[in-house]
Amino acid sequence: MAVLLCGEFWCENYDFAELTAIAAENGPWALKSNMLVTRSAHAQASIHGRQHHGFQFASSLQLAFSDFHVWPTSSPYMLFPTIIQRSHVKDWGVSIRALPNASLCVVDSIELKKSIESKQHEYILVRVRHPDSTRFAIFIVDRCPSSKISIRRLMPSQSMPSGSCSPSSPPAASDTVTISPDGDESKITVGQHGPCETLSTLTFPVLHPTVLDFSTLLEVVNSHAPFYTVDEFQCYWYAGATFEVIKREYNATETVNSSTKLERASCKGYPLKKEDTTPMLRKEFAARKDLYVKECEEQQRARDAPLIAVDIFHLNFVFQLTMHI
Repeated sequence: MAVLLCGEFWCENYDFAELTAIAAENGPWALKSNMLVTRSAHAQASIHGRQHHGFQFASSLQLAFSDFHVWPTSSPYMLFPTIIQRSHVKDWGVSIRALPNASLCVVDSIELKKSIESKQHEYILVRVRHPDSTRFAIFIVDRCPSSKISIRRLMPSQSMPSGSCSPSSPPAASDTVTISPDGDESKITVGQHGPCETLSTLTFPVLHPTVLDFSTLLEVVNSHAPFYTVDEFQCYWYAGATFEVIKREYNATETVNSSTKLERASCKGYPLKKEDTTPMLRKEFAARKDLYVKECEEQQRARDAPLIAVDIFHLNFVFQLTMHI
């Protein structure tokens, strides 16, 4: 069963089993030639000669492409989706590194946000400028537990009922990037976490981080503390640590919102444990950036190499013809 993938400048044939093998071997994302394959809840399409995110899919048989999503790696889809797009920071980082112009997409500003209601969730709102777009790519980054945790467990131990205890193994942290499809930030702020206020804003008078730098940092912070712990490595830590590393690495200007009564790293007025992990994270960030720069250079060399289309049928025909002469 074959799938014909036609981009704007190229056309290649892939076997359906080959596509599934690529994704299975390389995790949630896989890069092959000019094609990106991902497992995605949004990637449900019946492929039968129809347009889908810049590709024309064609096949002699109708295929149910329910577990995989394919689009050209040069597409700005990763920053400008057609619907609200939510991805784990590691998966999103892979897709950003696959963008040839990722180093040209720069972060314009970062806001530290806090929900007014419920658990007073903290997260960051990011605006990115893309060289091929007149509008900002807008997304939020936040941490949640992979399983439900009672808000009572966020309070200091002395305020908890006697006999209560924390679980022996904390849940994995769900660190995600949620992207607005049309630049409307309310869809991913108020729409996702209810009314909120901005605590602080970072702007960059001289040196701007690129979206590649930012995606790398998100992975580093996730790897540093991959589990959600209510006493330390929760949403407050993740948003605050990311905010502080960017601020120091790029000499950003911080503007504090003096009109809000909400406080950073606190829940319902209770301050939470806060360890300064910024120095260690900056070292890990530098090391990961160096690693990805080398990988990016290798990928760029591979992209610059000429694509040679080989028609097996015609090769066999020429070979058989030669044998008969």
